[in-house]
Amino acid sequence: MQSPIPKEKPLLFVSPSLPVQVIISSILGILVGLFFGDKAAPLGFIGTIYTMLLESVVFPYIICTLLSSLGDLSPHISLKLLKKSWWIYLLLIFITLGILIILGLSIPLNIPLTSPQQTDYATKSSILELLIPYNLFYALANNYVPAIVIFCIFFGITLQFIANKTIFFNILEIINKTCLSFWNWLVRFAPLAAFSLLAKISGTIRIDQLTALSEFLILFSIGIVLLTFWLIPVIISSCTDIHYKSLFFELRNALIISVSTTLSVVALPYVRQATVKFITQKQQITPSRETVDIIQTTLLIGYPIAQVGNFFVYLFMLFALLFFNQNITNFKHILLPLISYLSSIGSPTTSIDAVLFLSDWLNLPNDTNNLYLGIMPLIRYGQILASVMGFSFVTILVTFAFTGNLTINYKRIVTHLLIACFLLVLLVQFLKYFFPNPATKNYNRLNSFSIDQALTNGVKATVMPPFDESKIAPVNTDEDTLFRIQRSGVLRVGFNADMRPFVFYNDKHQLVGYDIAYAYSLAQALHVSLEFVPFTWEYLINDLEGNMFDIAMSAIYVTEQRLQNVMFTESYFRSPISLVVPKQYQDNYKDANQIRNINNLKIGVFNDPVLIPLIRQNFPNANIIILQNASGNAPAVAFEQQRINAMLWSEAQTRVWVLAHPEYVSVVPFGVPAPFLMAYMIRSNSPQFLRFLNYWLELKKNDGFQKNMYSQWILIRPIKDEQPRWSIWKALVN
Repeated sequence: MQSPIPKEKPLLFVSPSLPVQVIISSILGILVGLFFGDKAAPLGFIGTIYTMLLESVVFPYIICTLLSSLGDLSPHISLKLLKKSWWIYLLLIFITLGILIILGLSIPLNIPLTSPQQTDYATKSSILELLIPYNLFYALANNYVPAIVIFCIFFGITLQFIANKTIFFNILEIINKTCLSFWNWLVRFAPLAAFSLLAKISGTIRIDQLTALSEFLILFSIGIVLLTFWLIPVIISSCTDIHYKSLFFELRNALIISVSTTLSVVALPYVRQATVKFITQKQQITPSRETVDIIQTTLLIGYPIAQVGNFFVYLFMLFALLFFNQNITNFKHILLPLISYLSSIGSPTTSIDAVLFLSDWLNLPNDTNNLYLGIMPLIRYGQILASVMGFSFVTILVTFAFTGNLTINYKRIVTHLLIACFLLVLLVQFLKYFFPNPATKNYNRLNSFSIDQALTNGVKATVMPPFDESKIAPVNTDEDTLFRIQRSGVLRVGFNADMRPFVFYNDKHQLVGYDIAYAYSLAQALHVSLEFVPFTWEYLINDLEGNMFDIAMSAIYVTEQRLQNVMFTESYFRSPISLVVPKQYQDNYKDANQIRNINNLKIGVFNDPVLIPLIRQNFPNANIIILQNASGNAPAVAFEQQRINAMLWSEAQTRVWVLAHPEYVSVVPFGVPAPFLMAYMIRSNSPQFLRFLNYWLELKKNDGFQKNMYSQWILIRPIKDEQPRWSIWKALVN
């Protein structure tokens, strides 16, 4: 009997591969973030938990694998490995930093030459702590990957001379396999992690944030694409028989999964697997135990050293100098690429410590680190891509070099490098014109600022007209100013509008500035209205004693002479003495003794009873030229007419003046006495008012008001928009 023809089984659903699942989940996460906006932020905790679990076995894996691989080699093989590999590391570092230096040329750092401000600076750190393993447990606790790797290298080399180490190696091998098994189990949840992380990022990132950082993001993207998808793979292909497409095909799991989880360390097993496959195809035999040890050792040494994505810290620091109106000396500018590289050796999170260290070294404010932390969720994906390609580059080329399988096509490498450099130079020239002049941009931004509506709400403010100050006579009264304000319901604030950025008129002719914002806040605290009363510096104390105003708030310097007649609050700001000079002569004004030796020196200054004696005291041979004003165009006219060689003022004010006059720089000379202390001035008969003001200033410091005002008026950063971000969901609901 003929057997029946079996029915054809229906095709079962084929589960997509893990990389495909990650890509699909990432797209869904972005869509969810765009749809729900800020409401998608809580989803991020899933990705955070996943990331923390992955990181939990990083150090056990690195330490045990490096010790077992390096310790199993003979001293002769280790020396051979060093001789075969050193130039490959240098080649990668040289190419990466070279590309970043060229890209950095497009950042127009034509901003004031300044010195450290009184703002909080990043905490001190030592680059030696990142590199020297003086305390392994301290390095482990602080995530100092370079120190840990260097310790393992020294320990592993020493282990090569120890006999009877089989049991120790067996223990290390068990730990290695456990770590890999843990990763292989956990990586199954990579799609869920990718979904949650991208939902949070796409739901919380703001357009204004992207706009403010657009210059850096453009340069960052160009550098990542250039290195990851062109130069690094082309050089690998030019030194081996590995085709471009084959390289990315074998590394696809390493790239996709590490990017989706934002952890480059998860790529290590995949890079090892790909390298073993490439060398097997080349030699047509299974790699020996020695070759496998070379692959593992190189991979784990290359992991911290070849974190190419971290090198972009150099580009970020250049952008931060521009963003915060800070300049850099030529010496530090030359050293910055090297210091950036050394401080960023390690894991992706090491870049945070690198920014903290470099911020301190470059005298940048604490907000530099906050700026980097804010942008890191966005740029980390590109950094991971570049880093995975970086240690893949080292692992593959060192393995091929050690086994004698390198076939270097010098002509192809040089051709691609020259083409890349040529295109980058053209791009840099274009971007120089595309990016706005930072000085003009910041000066216009400062002039567009208004007092925050949260400060002006409920406060009636009036700007009084000028009056004949010469006819004001002192008024004797025993009433404390605080009681007079409470009784009258009016706070009278003396101001001088020539004190940009502390007090000035903006482009809408509104009275604004750092001190004016404080005046509004003080009026709110006292529940009174405001009257702004103008004064000139010549009659400041006379006007105050004549009861024309209750408090003077205009970047007023505390001096011993003034303390004999009036009272000051605790200092709320300090700024060093600064000179404005033409750019071409700035090197002549860096030292006080150097300045004193200038023949026929003419220093311009506005008619101020503090600045004029200061010039006479520090530069007795200088001719003092009285200017009509300092914040306007009068100094520039005086420079053009060669009536002055320099203008003296506080550094906080000269740095703003040179924004509008980019052909000049602000120089803080070495050897000039202590910086100006700025405080608010009140009458000497008002101890209750003084006590109130000092406690109030302390409250403003502790509640973040001082920091916000410093950011807005001194660093010239817009006030952050605290409104919830737009989303499709909100648009539909509303």
